[in-house]
Amino acid sequence: MKEWKYIWWTPEDFKPMQKCVKCDIEKDINEFDIDYNRGQIAIICSICKKSTEKIDFKGKFYALIMRKEHEPEKTEFYTDKDNPLQMGIITHEKGYIEKPHIHKPVKRIITETQETLTVTKGIVKINFYDKEWKKFGERTLREGDTILLSANGGHAIEVLENFKGIKVKQGPYISVEKDKEIFTEKK
Repeated sequence: MKEWKYIWWTPEDFKPMQKCVKCDIEKDINEFDIDYNRGQIAIICSICKKSTEKIDFKGKFYALIMRKEHEPEKTEFYTDKDNPLQMGIITHEKGYIEKPHIHKPVKRIITETQETLTVTKGIVKINFYDKEWKKFGERTLREGDTILLSANGGHAIEVLENFKGIKVKQGPYISVEKDKEIFTEKK
């Protein structure tokens, strides 16, 4: 298991702007959580501190992030039951055996394409856009993090460190022209 590279500060090193030791983004010190260890302080922003994060904007669901560090005590799903793509974490103790089963054919009408991305190597930044193509947020994902992206707005992936990932989305895939709308960010 890869461990985070922590950078340690003593209290006299504090400045109004500091970089988070996980996402390496400089933010106002008020946005950080402080972890005490060995008599020194590691600055971790509140976003990286959360193990799951639901991203909503103007009342619409845009994304769900599950960090590698998330360790639920039991099986838990984090998407609403009516979401077209369900995402959760399954946990069982040694010896558990799931009963053999099939998934019944059920006619579903899906009008939006959602996708998940699991980072298996590297670091990426996900930029979020509203329906007017204006950027409203971003999150950094690292090895082991997973994101579910909805179709309520746009997104872009910026590779910050050589990257490899697993992407899952609904099919069937038709073509770039029919399945995607490429846009230019508006300011």
